[in-house]
Amino acid sequence: MHRRIPFVVALILLTAFTVACSHTSVRHLARNPFQLDQPKQLSLKFWKFSYDTKASQDSFEVSGTAIPLVKNIPDWAVHVDELWLEAYVADAKGFVLARDLFILDPAKFEGLDKSSGVPFVFRLKPEKLVGGPLYISFGYRMTLSGNVPDENGGSKKKVFFGNESAVTRF
Repeated sequence: MHRRIPFVVALILLTAFTVACSHTSVRHLARNPFQLDQPKQLSLKFWKFSYDTKASQDSFEVSGTAIPLVKNIPDWAVHVDELWLEAYVADAKGFVLARDLFILDPAKFEGLDKSSGVPFVFRLKPEKLVGGPLYISFGYRMTLSGNVPDENGGSKKKVFFGNESAVTRF
């Protein structure tokens, strides 16, 4: 029993140190300088975000439309099984200062409208603002599906997955 106590203490200290040293980063994502009241666009691998940023009393509002990049998504992928969009405000090193998540309810979304996209509104409230430039990034996670013909004359369901989002670094 007494031999396990130093191991448990060391494990608790290592866990506390790891959590204290971790941060969420968007350094690997495309990002734009954070500017108010100027329409902007930012393209990732499967989605293009057209957006505008406004300041409110204690937060920022980012609103716009996420448009799927049709050339990168298979034609058969027409049903949304899962779709979430996320916005991030980060510092120059990519450390996330604020984030907001929008989850699309697939039951309310008949199919993937590849022309008009998905409207969104994010409210970003940084706990603290640092000196220096700020940046905006977006992320997404999607699972799309559709039926494709099989070799027996029937059809089978295929699934397409795409994900670009912030990561936790230690």
